[in-house]
Amino acid sequence: MDKQLILVGVRGKHTQILFGPAQPQAVGTEKSKLARSGNWKNWVFEIRTPAGYANKKILNPKHD
Repeated sequence: MDKQLILVGVRGKHTQILFGPAQPQAVGTEKSKLARSGNWKNWVFEIRTPAGYANKKILNPKHD
Protein backbone atom coordinates (compact mmCIF):
# COMPACT_ATOMS: atom_id res chain seq x y z
CA MET A 1 0.00 0.00 0.00
CA ASP A 2 1.29 3.44 -0.91
CA LYS A 3 1.52 6.13 1.74
CA GLN A 4 -1.25 8.73 1.61
CA LEU A 5 -0.56 12.30 2.74
CA ILE A 6 -2.63 15.44 3.25
CA LEU A 7 -1.78 19.11 2.80
CA VAL A 8 -2.65 21.22 5.83
CA GLY A 9 -2.76 25.02 5.93
CA VAL A 10 -2.00 26.69 9.27
CA ARG A 11 -2.66 30.32 10.09
CA GLY A 12 -2.26 31.25 13.74
CA LYS A 13 -4.33 28.70 15.66
CA HIS A 14 -6.55 27.78 12.71
CA THR A 15 -5.87 24.63 10.69
CA GLN A 16 -7.54 23.49 7.52
CA ILE A 17 -7.05 20.44 5.31
CA LEU A 18 -6.47 21.86 1.84
CA PHE A 19 -5.78 18.76 -0.24
CA GLY A 20 -5.73 15.00 0.08
CA PRO A 21 -5.36 12.31 1.08
CA ALA A 22 -3.29 11.64 -2.02
CA GLN A 23 0.05 10.33 -3.23
CA PRO A 24 3.12 12.26 -1.96
CA GLN A 25 3.97 13.61 -5.42
CA ALA A 26 0.48 15.04 -5.90
CA VAL A 27 0.52 16.68 -2.46
CA GLY A 28 3.92 18.26 -3.14
CA THR A 29 2.74 19.60 -6.48
CA GLU A 30 -0.40 21.10 -4.90
CA LYS A 31 1.68 22.69 -2.11
CA SER A 32 3.95 24.46 -4.59
CA LYS A 33 0.97 25.54 -6.71
CA LEU A 34 -0.81 27.09 -3.70
CA ALA A 35 2.37 28.79 -2.46
CA ARG A 36 2.92 30.44 -5.87
CA SER A 37 -0.69 31.57 -6.24
CA GLY A 38 -0.36 34.44 -3.75
CA ASN A 39 -3.80 33.79 -2.27
CA TRP A 40 -2.41 32.09 0.84
CA LYS A 41 -0.25 34.84 2.36
CA ASN A 42 0.55 34.36 6.06
CA TRP A 43 -0.33 30.64 5.83
CA VAL A 44 2.14 27.85 6.57
CA PHE A 45 1.74 24.64 4.60
CA GLU A 46 2.46 21.28 6.23
CA ILE A 47 2.48 17.90 4.52
CA ARG A 48 1.17 15.40 7.07
CA THR A 49 -0.23 11.91 7.40
CA PRO A 50 -3.93 11.75 8.26
CA ALA A 51 -3.14 9.94 11.54
CA GLY A 52 -0.53 12.52 12.50
CA TYR A 53 -2.96 15.35 11.84
CA ALA A 54 -5.63 13.65 13.95
CA ASN A 55 -3.20 13.35 16.88
CA LYS A 56 -1.79 16.88 16.79
CA LYS A 57 -3.45 19.60 14.68
CA ILE A 58 -0.60 22.17 14.77
CA LEU A 59 3.04 21.07 14.89
CA ASN A 60 4.60 24.43 15.77
CA PRO A 61 1.96 26.73 17.27
CA LYS A 62 2.55 30.44 16.88
CA HIS A 63 2.20 32.13 20.26
CA ASP A 64 0.36 35.44 20.07
